[in-house]
Amino acid sequence: MENKKVTSKDWLRIDLVQQAASGQLTASQAAQGLGVSVRQVRRLIATLREKGPEGLLHGNRGKVSPARLPLETREQVIRLLETEYADYSTAQARDDLEEFQHITLSYSALSRLRREAGLRSPRRHRTGVHRTRRERAEREGLLLQADGSPHDWLEGRGPRLTLIAYVDDATGHIAGATFREQEDAVGYLQVLQAICTTWGVPQTLYTDRHSLFGPSPEATVSQKLRGEVPRAHVARVLEDLGIVRIPAHSPQAKGRVERLFGTLQDRLPKELRRVGAQTLPEANAALAAYLPRYNARFGHAPRESESGYRSWPQGLVGERVFSFHYTRTVHLDNTIAFGGLRLPLPPSPTRRHYARAEVEVEILLDGQLEVYYQGERIASFPHAPDVPVRVDHFTPAEPLAYTPTDLPAAEPDAEQEQAPAEKPPHQPAADHPWRHSPIGRAARVREGG
Repeated sequence: MENKKVTSKDWLRIDLVQQAASGQLTASQAAQGLGVSVRQVRRLIATLREKGPEGLLHGNRGKVSPARLPLETREQVIRLLETEYADYSTAQARDDLEEFQHITLSYSALSRLRREAGLRSPRRHRTGVHRTRRERAEREGLLLQADGSPHDWLEGRGPRLTLIAYVDDATGHIAGATFREQEDAVGYLQVLQAICTTWGVPQTLYTDRHSLFGPSPEATVSQKLRGEVPRAHVARVLEDLGIVRIPAHSPQAKGRVERLFGTLQDRLPKELRRVGAQTLPEANAALAAYLPRYNARFGHAPRESESGYRSWPQGLVGERVFSFHYTRTVHLDNTIAFGGLRLPLPPSPTRRHYARAEVEVEILLDGQLEVYYQGERIASFPHAPDVPVRVDHFTPAEPLAYTPTDLPAAEPDAEQEQAPAEKPPHQPAADHPWRHSPIGRAARVREGG
């Protein structure tokens, strides 16, 4: 191996094959470490025994490629790129080299040669990236792609809205969609709840890396003491339903939902214009009527007819799953703080108050706020119907009624009962050093200041 450059990866490959050959590792273990099949490991062991460690290296390692550009031609091309073709783009330089200099080079070879010589093309542009289109899922419900698209859907007739949509990867059908004032967790959960109710629970969800899907919020002190790991609202719902979320690292990764929005931004505003939609409720009504027509026009049958949607998990209550969960500690006046409000808790048949108790607060998708203590609902507050539901906000439908709480009075401390009267302020003696200080208040008193 004197004439062949051996990298650290090559040494690792040789070491694993030698261990497999000597019996220190099984073929399966070596295959896992090398990232190859067991059959390939057996071939490598045979090559090692026949040709030694050098046989594990590529046969062309250290050899000059027969397709390599001759040195004289290489120097001629670089000289032309530095002088006559200095302001030529790579494509034009390639054409002129072939036409006038009778030197045939591919675009990539000339570009690489120019880059190695330290010469920059005068035309700067982004190089296109080749991507292989991923095969669709086999069955409906195996994979849904979800995203939000802010756009002037009403064409200036109303507020700027965001369309939140779930598209089935296998069929291209829009499984569910809604208009929201902005891209938020309420919109995603509303559509997901409708999908689970109508079709079933999907198995996988492909989304972008939006903050509402994570990261998880910081754990509170009580959660740390209980060893609980906090979860974002949407992440908690997906975990409770057993839906696997795949975060996309680029828009191209979830290209089907991106192309969906491209089509909808062209067609849906015209439909909203036709029906004269000007408000959010009118836009959602028009959207619900349009989705079946869109699915009939652009959808197609999956490769397998069996549905991939799962049935609803036993033991889960739908309205409690699709809600927003918070933990609060009851104040001494038997109220809890939420969204800038102090919500009073009514007494129960078993408890007069819940002071200092830790309760669970849940905001349902219709805005209703419910309070649970040890799994039992102890209070419910309806949401104002004319106010949109938002995360971390609550607007009561009726004024809050506060009732006096009969809390036990704190017993006085015996030491406080026998506390002596307040002592008079201490006066320094006449010969105290403070009175002879050359600065400060004592000096001013002596001088009559």
